[in-house]
Amino acid sequence: MHKVAVIIPVKNEEKNIGRCLQSLKGLCTAGISLDIIVVDNGSNDSTLEICKEYNATIELAPHLRVSGLRNLGAFSSNSDYLAFIDADCEANEMWLVNAIEKFSIAGVGIVGCTATVPDNATWVQKSWNYFRSRHRGTKFVSWLNSMNLIVRRDVFDEVNGFDENLETGEDVDFCYRVSKKFKILSSDDVIVYHYGEADSIINFFKKEVWRGQGNLYKLLNFKVEKKEWKSIFMPLYFTFLPLLLLTNPLLSVALFIFPGIVFLFFVYFQTKEIKYPLQIFFLFYVYSFSRVVSFFYRTKRMKYT
Repeated sequence: MHKVAVIIPVKNEEKNIGRCLQSLKGLCTAGISLDIIVVDNGSNDSTLEICKEYNATIELAPHLRVSGLRNLGAFSSNSDYLAFIDADCEANEMWLVNAIEKFSIAGVGIVGCTATVPDNATWVQKSWNYFRSRHRGTKFVSWLNSMNLIVRRDVFDEVNGFDENLETGEDVDFCYRVSKKFKILSSDDVIVYHYGEADSIINFFKKEVWRGQGNLYKLLNFKVEKKEWKSIFMPLYFTFLPLLLLTNPLLSVALFIFPGIVFLFFVYFQTKEIKYPLQIFFLFYVYSFSRVVSFFYRTKRMKYT
C-alpha cells in the first residue's frame, strides 16, 4: 500500500476548492492510502468550511509564502509520496494511480505533467497551453509545475523541500535541485485540469508579472541555473533595447521582431508543427514585457523593504 499525501495551498478559494476536493474524492485509489492536506494562508471566505465538508486535514499558516505552505503540508505528513495540486485544479480519476506506477522506472524522483486547460478555454489559454504542453508524451524534463507534481518523500526530504525565500518560481528551483540526483518524468496520462489559467491578455500580463518575481532573487543570490538564463536574459534584452531606438531606429525594430521569430522556430523545432502561430507570437511579447515589469517591480519592493 502506497501512502500518498495530496497537498493543496489555499487562500479564499471558495469558488474552486470544492471542485478540486470533489475530484480527489473520486480518484481511483487502488493500492493507495490517501491523505488530503489543505494549508490555508488566511482565508476569510467559506474556503475552510468547504474543506471541512470533505474531511480534509487543515493546517493554518497565514504568514507563509506559497513555498512555505507546501513545505508545511509536506512536513506534517509521513506519507511515502507527496502530491501537489492547486485549488483551481481538477484531477483526473487515474491521476495518482498512473503517477505512482511511473516511479517503478529507475532513478525517477518526480512525476507529473503540464496541466491542461478545460474545453471552454479562451484563445489566450489554449494558445499558451499549446506552447507549455509541447513536451506531451512520456519523457524526461527539466522541471514540472507544482500544480501537478508528485515526488517521492525521501527525495523531497533530501533537498529540504521548496525554498521559502522564493515568492514565485519555487517549483522550478525545487526541480532543478532534485534533477542533480534524480530524474523528472513528464507523462501525459498524469492529468490535471487547470481552471485558473489567465483567460485574457490583461490577466496573462498580471500573472506573468507575479510569476517573474522570483528571478531577481535568484539572480542576486547566484542561484540561477544554466537552463534559467533565457528567462533572465529576455527581460534584460527588452529592457535595454529602447536605448538603441534613439541611435538606430531601424536596427532597433529588427532586433525587436527577431526574438519572436526565433521563438516560433523554437516551438516548431520541438513540436514539428505549430498551432496558433500569431497568438503565440503576440503572447511571447506580452510575456517578455511582463517580466521586464516584474524585474523593476521586485527591485522597487526590495529597495523599500
